Amino acid sequence: MDNIGEILKNTRLDKGLSLEQVEEATSIRKIYLAAIETGDYTKIPGDVFTKGIIRTYGNYLGLNGPELVTLYKAACAGVDPEEIKPAEIRTTSKISVAPHLKPQKNSSNIFTYLLSFVLLVIIAAAGYIFLFSSSDQPENIVTPKQSALS
Repeated sequence: MDNIGEILKNTRLDKGLSLEQVEEATSIRKIYLAAIETGDYTKIPGDVFTKGIIRTYGNYLGLNGPELVTLYKAACAGVDPEEIKPAEIRTTSKISVAPHLKPQKNSSNIFTYLLSFVLLVIIAAAGYIFLFSSSDQPENIVTPKQSALS
C-alpha cells in the first residue's frame, strides 16, 4: 500500500505542489493527504473515506484515480490488482423504450379541484354584485337642494 502513497507524493512533487495547495484545491485535509502519502491509513476515518481520498487526490494530480483505488483494494486484500478489476459493462444491441400510459388513480382529484375553484369564483362574483349593486341611500330621502325648491 505504500506504493500508492509514493506514486501520489512523487507526482505531487514533480508538479511542484505543496500539501497546502492540494488541500485547498481538493478540500481534503492536509493530515489525510500526508497519511495517504506515508501509507498510515489508521489516521483516516474509514475505508470508504480512504478510497475517496485516493481517487480525488489521484484525479487532481492527473492520475487515474479509480485505478489507484483498485491498487489500494488489491493491496488490502493481498491479491493481484487484475483479480479485483470490475467486470465489463454489458451492452445491448437494441433498446426499445415505449411509453406506458396508465390512467391516474387521482384523476377525480383534478375534477374536484376544478369544481371547487369554479364554485369559489361564482361565490366571489355573487358577493361582489350583492355588495356593490345595492345603493347605500334609500330613494325617499330628501336632499338639501330639493328641500329649498319645495
